[in-house]
Amino acid sequence: ASRVCRLWRKVATNNRLWHTVDLATGRIKPRYRNERKLLWILENRLSEGSIACWWNDAVTPPILPRLVELCPELTSLNLSYCHKIHSENLHTHLSLCKKLERLDLTNVMASHKPTPRCAVGQQTLSDMALTMNTRLTHLTLANNTLSNVPGLVWRINIELLQKGCTKLRTLRLTNSNTRLSQTSMSVQASSPGFPELEELSLAVDGNLSVGMNDSELERILKNSHKLRLLDVRGCINITDSSLVRIPPWDLEHLFLAGSTSPKYYSDRLELVVRKWQHSLVELDLSWTANADSIDAALIAISEESDNKLRYLNMCGSSVTFQPIRQVLARCKHLETINLTSCRALPRGLKRFHEALQLISLRADIAKGKFDENPDQDDDD
Repeated sequence: ASRVCRLWRKVATNNRLWHTVDLATGRIKPRYRNERKLLWILENRLSEGSIACWWNDAVTPPILPRLVELCPELTSLNLSYCHKIHSENLHTHLSLCKKLERLDLTNVMASHKPTPRCAVGQQTLSDMALTMNTRLTHLTLANNTLSNVPGLVWRINIELLQKGCTKLRTLRLTNSNTRLSQTSMSVQASSPGFPELEELSLAVDGNLSVGMNDSELERILKNSHKLRLLDVRGCINITDSSLVRIPPWDLEHLFLAGSTSPKYYSDRLELVVRKWQHSLVELDLSWTANADSIDAALIAISEESDNKLRYLNMCGSSVTFQPIRQVLARCKHLETINLTSCRALPRGLKRFHEALQLISLRADIAKGKFDENPDQDDDD
């Protein structure tokens, strides 16, 4: 932009314009994505706002102190895939960012052992809880499982994090082989929980991990009445029993899908859906088994006269035709429904439907097109 004319150059070099910076674009040639060029950008362009994405290989320990010095107004920082950072330089320097609220540490462990002093180790999180405490509102620790040693587990003292980061609104541990540290019942009872938490993602790839369990979910969501999004896809040890007990009453996005193998839910699945039938906007029950439980859950959400459901994913599930008919008839706000690989459904239904396709599907059902169509075991 600065090459257009002098006026454009004057505007483009104004630091106030550089509020949110994303350096991930492919238009920047690899030879320019180095530490020297990144330092030049810090010194000549950035002074405030947030950094959305970096060149991960250019982020080295010497860069972080310069970042703190040159960007005193920094509020958000994405260090995802920055494998060269370590616990000491991460905590020491980021603790000086007095306005930092959002931190993304996705996949920073690719070349490190999961020790307490690693970039996302327990000691690092403990230090962050003590120094950033009430400033931290968004924390992403996704994809921090060593690809060549998937069995290794790193642990989090969640009660310490809850005590220090009382304003945390987003916590993402997706595809991280993470478990909670063992703590006494008195420590768990005295923990304030995450009262401001709005989003929790614990989803895992079934090939790498079984994910967290019921008691760990309840420990994380203690006092989280404001939760709006919960993602436990692939967590085979999280059951519908704990979902009934967790505090939030106005959940909008719920992801309960299975993973490499179908996940089974009990009769309590209907109670789970009834708990949030008035607020759910998105529901994912893909790759789940037990047709009776799934059917009862869908009928439950369709019985809410003022339901807000817009997105429904039933891909690979055991759902049958009747509850799908009822959902399409009563969920007036529905925008997409994924019925791919649903073997119990008639031919012609087993696909992804959206927009005009939903209108046609509703019309076909109203005409009785699928009423006498036998179930098919093979996909369309």
